[in-house]
Amino acid sequence: MKRITILLLIVLVLSSCQPIEYGTVQREFERAVQVDNSRVVSPFTDGAADFSAVIEKLTPEHIEKLDPRLQPNAWMLRGISAWRSGKWKMATDASRNGLDLNPPAGSRDAVLLTMLPGMVFESQTLEKWAAVPVKNEDEYNKLRDDMSSAWEKLVTAENTINAVTPASTDYYLHYQKWRVAMNWGQMIIDASQDDFDKVVVMNEWAKDKGGVKADLNTAAEKAKGKVKGSLRDLIDAQSR
Repeated sequence: MKRITILLLIVLVLSSCQPIEYGTVQREFERAVQVDNSRVVSPFTDGAADFSAVIEKLTPEHIEKLDPRLQPNAWMLRGISAWRSGKWKMATDASRNGLDLNPPAGSRDAVLLTMLPGMVFESQTLEKWAAVPVKNEDEYNKLRDDMSSAWEKLVTAENTINAVTPASTDYYLHYQKWRVAMNWGQMIIDASQDDFDKVVVMNEWAKDKGGVKADLNTAAEKAKGKVKGSLRDLIDAQSR
């Protein structure tokens, strides 16, 4: 199955003015992102070690000692690093802890922390799907609710976007919606075993009961239409 690669943009996660110590952690996170992004063009790179280093430094105890204004951002960095390291519970815990601090509505940190559980749900689901030896409709039906949950979390995050939300964060959210719709659609294609009627039925479930409100191809195209700049270039590169 062709999976749409997960990419992060540094501009989405770095704050502008931090103390020197916290800035060092953010630079390490930046390196992890750069290495992770390079996986698009090379299969021989892996940012897992760099993300692990960020996790080790941004412990809950360390975050609690930071300036309260930095803490939501720190939880977000820890959460994304955990997500990219496959530490699912740690990522969702970081999301909850960051949101419990009530970051400003519509802020980059608030939107990304709200999105994070959805990105975790999807990653878990794709991991399970990859391990299924025979991909068919029955196996797909065991996982479709998880993809629906991933989509629901992204929609919830989208509903928090307001006038203060940076455009780059808006683009990133819709990039993730595009990616989830594409991966979900690919799961259906894999499970259908070339039976077009099954494709239609499974898409109808996603539309009517899975919360997508459109067939997955239409949902992906709609999300893509709201992405601009470098992220749109990434969509085009992954669509070739």
